[in-house]
Amino acid sequence: MESIKQEQTLLESIQEVRYLISKESIKKSGFNDHLKFSYVELADFEPLSVELFWERRVTPIFKIYINPSDGVEYASLMVYKGAESMEIALFPTAEAMMSNPIQSLGSKITYCRRYAYMIGLCLSVRDSVDSMAEPPKANLVTNEQWAMINKLYTKDEVKAMYKDLGITNGKQIPRDVAQKMIDNKSISDKEATTEKAFF
Repeated sequence: MESIKQEQTLLESIQEVRYLISKESIKKSGFNDHLKFSYVELADFEPLSVELFWERRVTPIFKIYINPSDGVEYASLMVYKGAESMEIALFPTAEAMMSNPIQSLGSKITYCRRYAYMIGLCLSVRDSVDSMAEPPKANLVTNEQWAMINKLYTKDEVKAMYKDLGITNGKQIPRDVAQKMIDNKSISDKEATTEKAFF
C-alpha cells in the first residue's frame, strides 16, 4: 500500500481513496437471474474502501433521513476526519416494489447504500439500471391486458400507477403487475370506465 501523508486534509484523503480504488479491477459478483446481467455488489468494493478509509483515519457514515424543509427522504454518505466533515453523496430515495414490507425496506437500504458509496468513491462501472432500461418484451404487458386496463382504470389512476412503478408509459408495465391490476378491478360493464387512458 502506498505511504500516507499524515497531514492530509479530508478532501485529499477522499481523493486518494478514489484514486487507489480507480486503479483496482472491480469485479461484478452480483447476477440477476431474471434479466440476465451482472452488477457490482457492496462486497465487491467495500472491504477495500474500508481498509483505505481506515488507513487515512476517515470514517464514512451512511444514513437515510427525511428533510424537514421539503419532506423528501434522502440517502446520504458523510465522511469525517478529525474536526472535518463532508457529504460526498446525496440523493432522494425510492421505494422498492416488493410484497413483503421488511424485504422492501432491506432492499431500499442496500441499494441506496451501494449507490451512495459508488457516487462517493466515483466508481464508473456499468450498473444494473443500464441493463434494466429495456426489459425483455416477453415479461411486459400484453395488448389484451393493456386494453383491459384502459377499460377498468381512469387516466388519473393510470398516471398514478406510472408514478408508483417508475415508468413513463403503459407498455412498460410488467406482465404480472398488469394482471394484478386487472384482477383488482371488477370486469363488469357497470364498473368499466368509458374514459380511455391512452396517452
